[in-house]
Amino acid sequence: MRRIPMGMVVIGLLLLPGCRKSFDERYAEAQKKIGEQAASIDRELAAKASEAAAGEAVASPTGTAPTAAPPPS
Repeated sequence: MRRIPMGMVVIGLLLLPGCRKSFDERYAEAQKKIGEQAASIDRELAAKASEAAAGEAVASPTGTAPTAAPPPS
């Protein structure tokens, strides 16, 4: 079996950290991913809100959204 020269081991160990992404790169990727998830959640909530508003408009007798009655005096 052949031995690996010590110089090759040292070079390999020095190159290993170069394969990893920097903190800034990982942060940017995480920020992008979270931003995409937030936008998806916002779109979903907006769609559900518009569906709920349309359902309320259909359910009212005048076809408009219900209004709150003034508090009793």
